[in-house]
Amino acid sequence: MKAIVFSSGESQKNQIVMKDFLRTCRLNSIKVESYDPNSRRGSELAQVYGAMDYPAMVLISEEGTVLGFWQGSLPGASEISGSLGYL
Repeated sequence: MKAIVFSSGESQKNQIVMKDFLRTCRLNSIKVESYDPNSRRGSELAQVYGAMDYPAMVLISEEGTVLGFWQGSLPGASEISGSLGYL
């Protein structure tokens, strides 16, 4: 399982949210790839997944199926767990 995160903000609030988010991903054994949507690769991937508001996250199964998609804010632990099929 992996999560692709698109985030360009480095504000203190975003850093706190990102720290909590990364902890949640670790607890759920989710590998995280992070991209700046203003970079070439980040822009390409954001377009592929339809991310238009940041921060955004795409949760992807090992088979490549999109299990969850959030934009405008990162999901909390319960939202991630719900997308994985357990709470």
